[in-house]
Amino acid sequence: LTESIDLRKLDNSVVLAHSLSGRFSLPVVIEHPERVAGFVAVAPVELPAYESKLRKLALPTLIVWGDRDQVVPLTHGKALHSWVKDSRLVVLSGARHPCYEDRPDEFHAALIEFLRPVAANRKK
Repeated sequence: LTESIDLRKLDNSVVLAHSLSGRFSLPVVIEHPERVAGFVAVAPVELPAYESKLRKLALPTLIVWGDRDQVVPLTHGKALHSWVKDSRLVVLSGARHPCYEDRPDEFHAALIEFLRPVAANRKK
């Protein structure tokens, strides 16, 4: 993923990790936070494996989870919220693992609300 960032000159972008993409995005976020403007976690896998490094993360983070997620439990989202200092947890009522499909309006509203200040504070 860092090679892709280099090729496309995407420094200071927001990284969004949903489900299995957590395997690729979490290492970028925790190993190269200086290259990332923000992090959006949508029930990514393997969070417990990165707990110690996520506890040190100081990066604007939006955590979005469906309360009916049967793939990655909501307890992981709550844990991530407690680990990352500058994070906001949004729980979508009645939503499953692909919570953006079940509650698209709420998902996009939370995403836009998060992205506005991140974009305004982004390094040029």
